[in-house]
Amino acid sequence: MSLLLSVGLFISAFLATTWYIYQHYHRKHKNYPPGPIPWPFLGNVLQVDGKHIYISFMEWSKTYGKIMSVKLGFHRALVINDPKMSREMFGDLTFSGRPQAYFVTVLSGGCNGILVSEGNVWEAQRRFTLRHLRDFGFGKNIMQDLIMDNAQEVITWMRQEAGHPLPDLQRRLSLAVLNSLWTIISGQRYSQNDPHLKALLDSIQEGAIAITRHPFLIVAPWIRHILPTISGYTKFQKVVDKMIGFFRDTIEEHKQSMVDGEPRDFIDSYLKEMKRTRDRTSSFYKDAGEQNLRAVVGDLFQAGSETTAITLTWSILFLMTHQDAQRKLQKEIDHVIGQSRSPVLKDRLKMPYTEAVILEVSRMASVIPLGVFHSALVDTYFHDFYIPKGTWIWTNQYAIHMDPHVWGDPENFHPERFLSKDGKTVLRTHESWMPFSTGKRQCPGESLARDSLFLFITSIFQKFTAVPEPNSPIPDILDSDDAFFRGPKPFSVIMKERVILSSPIIITVGE
Repeated sequence: MSLLLSVGLFISAFLATTWYIYQHYHRKHKNYPPGPIPWPFLGNVLQVDGKHIYISFMEWSKTYGKIMSVKLGFHRALVINDPKMSREMFGDLTFSGRPQAYFVTVLSGGCNGILVSEGNVWEAQRRFTLRHLRDFGFGKNIMQDLIMDNAQEVITWMRQEAGHPLPDLQRRLSLAVLNSLWTIISGQRYSQNDPHLKALLDSIQEGAIAITRHPFLIVAPWIRHILPTISGYTKFQKVVDKMIGFFRDTIEEHKQSMVDGEPRDFIDSYLKEMKRTRDRTSSFYKDAGEQNLRAVVGDLFQAGSETTAITLTWSILFLMTHQDAQRKLQKEIDHVIGQSRSPVLKDRLKMPYTEAVILEVSRMASVIPLGVFHSALVDTYFHDFYIPKGTWIWTNQYAIHMDPHVWGDPENFHPERFLSKDGKTVLRTHESWMPFSTGKRQCPGESLARDSLFLFITSIFQKFTAVPEPNSPIPDILDSDDAFFRGPKPFSVIMKERVILSSPIIITVGE
């Protein structure tokens, strides 16, 4: 009897708490966006598909609308499933904040750097970073050369594996992309087999896996103090400490070796800015500058490598499974570039189909399916909905990219959807294409990512044809293997070296 009484009291308390939450958020603020009723303490966490949370949000939007609310533990969050609303909201500085939660700020050491900072810190750090990255290669031939050096290493590796399924394809592409970026940041270029470069990549991937496999670090970060091992905190913090230590050591090496005059790389430029800063309120001043430098390096390190490499992996899978599209791509490569030279960025102006392939791969891949968290900086209203200060905000980029009302047949790989009817012009302004987010905090590395995708894809398919390994199943291209990023399911591909025959010489024999 006492057991039944205890169970009854627990159920009563559970229902009462649930009703309180519902009353608090949906009755106190009648215009708060609708959403599924959250559970006490956990919110809606156990109601979603833990593997593909963005698909749950997409399905819920059919019931609750284009802007809907969810609860992640004690955190309020909104999910925007409409491109027009997303562009309008994220174009407003009111919604340009970042959630100041443990899992967001742990690597940056607080509200530092670019990715998680707000207000004056964000504006100053972003402006400085973009200006000085351009000085060291962004948008210049030096960056093109760095990308091509690493693309050629990938091609050499593919030749060595010719006729065999490629082992660890995504990892090899990640090493190549990371190496290009790290050279600009630190002046250090590694061989793609270098253990230091591999350790760098491991730390990114281990951190992403740790945070996604232990969602309580997101929805209930306080649990790390009670159950550090079970919650995943111990492993996650170990990865974070390793990354911070690596950044700190790299910065210290630069302090010891830099000399007055022209800086060698981005870190040198930042240290020079810190040295000349006298304003104590500046985010470049002394200790604040040190923290922000580590955070900016971490931001570039994380955001600039894995997303591009995963998109490249998707591109090989899509083209492997759509041989007609691969042949059209190769025909354009042969016509514009040929086989006697390597691709250059200027070729892109004459290659609309290649550009359309990149746009379509990016749409279907939706590598960051929910974008990066925003938050409301003040209590405000949006489309008559009440949005409390501190509310987290996601754009469901996956739902927008897979909306049949927008794309017609979003589940089909169809690059032509981004081309004019005559196939000669790329339609670049589609408002529902947003793999780099939109608005005030749109990804600052978009141009680098698109340059990298173009040079890697054209270099690889200039020399190789991707075919499935005969004895391995081809994964469902609509499914994915999710960590923090949305990657393809494991697949086995053989890169067959192309044999390009020159035009036949016609000899006319006398009549």
